[in-house]
Amino acid sequence: MRYFFIGRRGRRSPQVPAPPPTHRRHGELPDEAHDLPETPALAELLGGLPCLAAGVEAERLLLDDGSEFLNMSTMRHSDDVIRRIASFERGKEPISYRRLDAAEARTIIAGHRALPVHPTEHRTISVREAALVQGFPLDYFFCGPRAEQPLQVANAVPPPLAAAVASHLSHD
Repeated sequence: MRYFFIGRRGRRSPQVPAPPPTHRRHGELPDEAHDLPETPALAELLGGLPCLAAGVEAERLLLDDGSEFLNMSTMRHSDDVIRRIASFERGKEPISYRRLDAAEARTIIAGHRALPVHPTEHRTISVREAALVQGFPLDYFFCGPRAEQPLQVANAVPPPLAAAVASHLSHD
């Protein structure tokens, strides 16, 4: 959950209601009053990216077809950690290895600089995968030390949320 505090210099800040929803939850049927688009499934979002194993260095990944992907490096897990991740029953894994749901991702958090586990792979998601979940465009590059990049994504206000709030406030 995110909270926004709004202030205006020289004026009393009005009570601003939350912006209206822009999408309906994945799998939720549209209602007659609001025919909002469905939030895309996480599997659909990630399906447009190359699938990499754990421990791949790919801050700038160039494919044979000329496609370029940024921040695709995956965490180097030991064989023991990969086996542990693979053995966890979905929904019963410890919080440090929480697997994302293939349909709907919750808020991305980075505990101890590690991102959540990929919905189908036995590794944590890459910075690019986390950024895609948060709504960052594919060409957005996270720089700085590799260990800090997960926190940059997790602490960022997702761009679509920022746009919805800004649009709502501009109509005030």
